[in-house]
Amino acid sequence: MYTPENLPDPKKLRKRMQSLATLDAILSPEWEFRYYSFDAYWGENEQMASIRSGSGDTVFMLFNSAGCFLKGFSPGYPGNGKQSYDFYSGVPDEFREASTEPAFSPENVSYCSWRKATDSEWYCSVPVSSLNENSFSLLQGLDGNERTYQKYALGYYEMSLNLDDISSIFQHEPMRLKLAKSLNPQIDYSNLMRELIKIGYHVKKRNFLKFFSNRE
Repeated sequence: MYTPENLPDPKKLRKRMQSLATLDAILSPEWEFRYYSFDAYWGENEQMASIRSGSGDTVFMLFNSAGCFLKGFSPGYPGNGKQSYDFYSGVPDEFREASTEPAFSPENVSYCSWRKATDSEWYCSVPVSSLNENSFSLLQGLDGNERTYQKYALGYYEMSLNLDDISSIFQHEPMRLKLAKSLNPQIDYSNLMRELIKIGYHVKKRNFLKFFSNRE
């Protein structure tokens, strides 16, 4: 079971979420059908990532200069219907605003975790052992394994992806048309450019300049 304790440091987690959001943006042009999303311009010196199952399970992450705050919710598991202060009482001041952010639905919480850039481990608001493993269902795709995403894409999008293509995204290789088309032959590359700007994912410079010159 992949739990908050297994997550990488905030810097690596941010890049991992950008990769997953990029892959989902390629496979699903419609945002509302994606699991993984990333907003590189959420706020001043802040980025936001989310995971949504489509059936009520959610994970929200806030990245800032201090580190990362993460809040998870699974309907029917610990946290549902309880007062949020039971789960947010230990949140450091650096992430206090994130714990009350309306966009994160703070009233719906099963657990929250955080890790400062100076920390050597993640902290959780409640003992991990006290939670049902289903509380962490959305974290299972964050292990950084290309095969994990390949299996997810086959089951969710019914698309069979090449592991080398997935690896290219995980390694943050600059996006190029050939790579995007290999993952999804039907992709609208111009729209993808707009998505990647929001995600903050690197685009091959020549493609980036060509995209903007065509907009003028």
